[in-house]
Amino acid sequence: MAGRTVGPGDEATPHLRALVDGLSAVVWEADAASVAFTFVSDRAEDLLGYPAAAWIGDPDFWPSMIHPDERATVVAHCAAETAAGRDHDLSFRAVAADGRTVWLHDVVHVICDDDGTPRRLQGVMIDVTVQKRAERASALLAEAGRVLSGPAAFGERLAALARLTTGPMGDCTLVSCPDRDGRYRPVAVAHRDPELEPLLADAAHAAPPASVRAALARGEPFVVPEIPDEVRHEDDPPADVAAARDRLRSGAALVVPLAAGGTQLGLLTFATRDRSRVYDDADLELARRLGEQLAVAMETDRLRERNRRLFAVTSALAAAASTPEACTAVVRSTQDALRARYVSVYRLVGDRLHAVHRAGHPEELDLSAFAAVELGAPLPLTDAVRTGRSLWIDTLSELRRRYPHVVDAAAATGIRALAVLPMRVAGGVNGALTLSFDRDHVSTPEDREFARL
Repeated sequence: MAGRTVGPGDEATPHLRALVDGLSAVVWEADAASVAFTFVSDRAEDLLGYPAAAWIGDPDFWPSMIHPDERATVVAHCAAETAAGRDHDLSFRAVAADGRTVWLHDVVHVICDDDGTPRRLQGVMIDVTVQKRAERASALLAEAGRVLSGPAAFGERLAALARLTTGPMGDCTLVSCPDRDGRYRPVAVAHRDPELEPLLADAAHAAPPASVRAALARGEPFVVPEIPDEVRHEDDPPADVAAARDRLRSGAALVVPLAAGGTQLGLLTFATRDRSRVYDDADLELARRLGEQLAVAMETDRLRERNRRLFAVTSALAAAASTPEACTAVVRSTQDALRARYVSVYRLVGDRLHAVHRAGHPEELDLSAFAAVELGAPLPLTDAVRTGRSLWIDTLSELRRRYPHVVDAAAATGIRALAVLPMRVAGGVNGALTLSFDRDHVSTPEDREFARL
């Protein structure tokens, strides 16, 4: 091959062509001035999907297959090295015929005339995708670990992780935590276009559709080929909002459930608008490892926050000089931590439960019927005290099923969910703490553990 120009119809020595085509690399030759290929081995089609004949004679072909983010830099570098008559090599991303991104390492030999004018280029392109992806994955994981273990506030660390992974993993990254209403609330959002981040956060605050919930239940990373219609906004927004939303449309999303110690902590989601991008097994593995790092950091922060709240309660109780002050300390901390609308404390005296403290109830609300409750009354409060077991009712429909005779009273005060926590001393129950919620409340293991303590 060296020393002569070969076209697709020319006869190459059979054994030489067999040797070239048998290499696990693309062997090529091109005109130095135009960079139009004059020869390419058949391995080119196996590697990138473009027929070998498509490479020949078109000076625009080679630049067109370079990834757009690197095209100008790569072309300029090669042009400068060729003009100087220097052999060179470089690695770059190419876009295969089916849209895949392939990393190539190209080793180029420049053949010059006697006067030093570059005439021909000969080269070998080697597929280094596996190596490059492994290098980039290791670097990304190392940087993610540094970010998540840094000294910044936890919210800032989450935001930094989202920014770090946007680009390598897609056009945007979201970290979401489950809300008590079954929706997921974004706590960190990053997008290639920062102007879209507020809109993305708003659009992402949604309940997962049934198809996604089924995949979430398996606890493993998974790919959503296209964002389901169930989570798209169906209103009629202004033109500028509609245009911005259209820019958020995703080609695919890679979702990583986050869990630690059996507790569901949230989701890590990467999405891309590039419909040619395919999240493959290597992406899933990298996403899984990023998710593991994030879950450990979230669990550490969760335990730190729980201990901080418990310390605050314990300190307030230790400083309380009376029962009312102790009640106030417990009620305030529990109401804030669990976001309860109403909180009441009952003391058991004989066979009656007496309300000794309330918080959050409107002054005009008549609670005289619940000032003292017979222990034998069929109520959530009395059932929890009699059995000594905490009672959690997360939805109005569950309350209707279990206590149909109190639904009307609950609805009149806006209550949709409740919890009753027996208070123990010396092995016996001496009262209860009741929490009422004005929305469906999906209690988490963390909620229940905090309430128990």
